[in-house]
Amino acid sequence: AVAAPAGLVIWVMANVTVGGMSLLDHCAGFLDPFARLLGLDGVILMAFILGFPANEIVVPIIIMAYLATGSILDFDNLAQLKTLLVDNGWTWLTAVCTMLFSLMHWPCSTTCLTIRKETQSWKWTAVSFLVPTVIGMIVCFLVAGAARLLGVRNPKDLLGEKNLFSTIYVLSDIWQHTGWDSIIYRAALSAVDPSLHEAARVDGASEWDRIVHIQIPSIVPTMVILLILRAGSLMNVGFDKVYLLQNGLNLDRSEVLSTYVYKVGMINQQYSFSAAANLFNTVVNFVMIMLVNQIARRLGETSLW
Repeated sequence: AVAAPAGLVIWVMANVTVGGMSLLDHCAGFLDPFARLLGLDGVILMAFILGFPANEIVVPIIIMAYLATGSILDFDNLAQLKTLLVDNGWTWLTAVCTMLFSLMHWPCSTTCLTIRKETQSWKWTAVSFLVPTVIGMIVCFLVAGAARLLGVRNPKDLLGEKNLFSTIYVLSDIWQHTGWDSIIYRAALSAVDPSLHEAARVDGASEWDRIVHIQIPSIVPTMVILLILRAGSLMNVGFDKVYLLQNGLNLDRSEVLSTYVYKVGMINQQYSFSAAANLFNTVVNFVMIMLVNQIARRLGETSLW
């Protein structure tokens, strides 16, 4: 219901010219002053607007506008994309603000239609559209303004600082798992008997008292189960993220067992040694999960078995 008309609009704006410029270029030029305040440019902001039916077409629209091809296309490799973006004025600040706005901007059309269907209210649909959009614009404006005010042009290569690797990994891991873990704990809190809170209010318990004596004890079993499961993967720091963050400058601080096994086994073809190292990793994880589960069972009533 949305994709077909949106595709027609994108085609018309990219192929209909007025005064030697396409409608897309005219709109991008009109939005450019405002977009610059957010650390973006007019093409990027226009691409987000035209990408309302499906967010995955935002980058192809940006490429189409920069190349002035009149059709959506993509590159075969990232080097060509980097060259195109840099040639059109992209800096590190443009990339950061684009990522921030990607995380915090209006939901796609399908999400908006779902919200309208579930709430039966255009008001809540508008709220769900405006709240992330306003927050995203404010965050981009603050980041861009702070970078310009402080004169940050070529930021320090954080991944090249080996002493910062552990900090970067831990902070990114917290960011990565906070959302999912909060859902788990929220689900555990929703199972708390409401009568406990009602009785606590009658007895004069404050909000803090109810948190300490009702909510936290209610999620302790969930906390113990997650602890046991995490203990079972203690040696598995994570191959994908570590390998992607690794480079020659931080290698002596970023090498972990999983990346070492990969390099020894797949690159150096020492299959027996890598298999032995991986087996050692598995045995340690198994011992850890057994040990933590036994401790949890002795100290409390919650355990996996």
